[in-house]
Amino acid sequence: MMKFKTAHFIAGAIIISAVALPVVTMAHTGAQGILLGFGNKIHKIMPANNMVVGTVTTISGTTLTVTDAKSVVYTIDASAAKVDPGMMGASGLTVANILVGDKVVVTGPVNGTSETAKMINDRSMKGRNIFMGTVTVTNGSVLTIDSMTGKTKTSYTVDASSAALSKGMGKGTPATIAITDVKVGDRIFAIGTLSGTSVAATSVRDLGQTAAKKDTESKNKPANMFTGTVTIVNGSMITATGHNTTVYTINAGTAKLVKGMGKDAATITLADIKVGDRISAVGAVSGTNVAATSVRDLGQAKPGVHAHRGSGQK
Repeated sequence: MMKFKTAHFIAGAIIISAVALPVVTMAHTGAQGILLGFGNKIHKIMPANNMVVGTVTTISGTTLTVTDAKSVVYTIDASAAKVDPGMMGASGLTVANILVGDKVVVTGPVNGTSETAKMINDRSMKGRNIFMGTVTVTNGSVLTIDSMTGKTKTSYTVDASSAALSKGMGKGTPATIAITDVKVGDRIFAIGTLSGTSVAATSVRDLGQTAAKKDTESKNKPANMFTGTVTIVNGSMITATGHNTTVYTINAGTAKLVKGMGKDAATITLADIKVGDRISAVGAVSGTNVAATSVRDLGQAKPGVHAHRGSGQK
């Protein structure tokens, strides 16, 4: 919650009051205008007759009715309106994505209880039509992402087969990409329709690797590294649980086997690898199969430790 300051312009005097508001534009009627600011910095002056704040009560095509806090009902012509969900990088949403019950801020000329909307800010779309997360699995045109809401992590399956794919942020037109350009570890915006935890995406924007992941991988991890906890050892085949509880099968038949790190590392045999050990395998990854060239046994895994796959894997 951020604190905004509002200034009411009445008879040439400015009366400033501090109020706690979410990060949305607010309206004031009965004054000549509103001054919005973050802390002591002026952000914007919005004419009071240029905004409606309220709840969507009916939708008919591109015509909405919005009821404000004083129970005044406004008829909104949204035929030419842009829709802003309040998230940088999220685009492609239209009036068709607005639902009854959404909390909206509508800007545009107001005449009585009618408004011709130029912009509709609808943050209710976040979590319903907009999904931001980190790619954990790529499987053809289907992506799996981990999305955080507060401290809660949710995994979504994103079907991008019919989606417009782009990459980049900022000004200008983002570059068009192919689904093969989206990599594990990339941060993406997906816009589409949610069913359970499955998203039928209409657009996906790739924001690139997260800074933390880039730094960790560039310093510590070669390409095609897999880490996980051993669940089965069957001859030269090792089954291990990786990131997002994905189960990988590791062929260690021709792999160099070691245990420990640094000067304490020692050559071992497959018989020395035990269920519950945390391992790091390097090799060619195909789906959930790893043809290992080396396997390092890091000892028994600590409770709650999760596995991770390095970058550059197909």
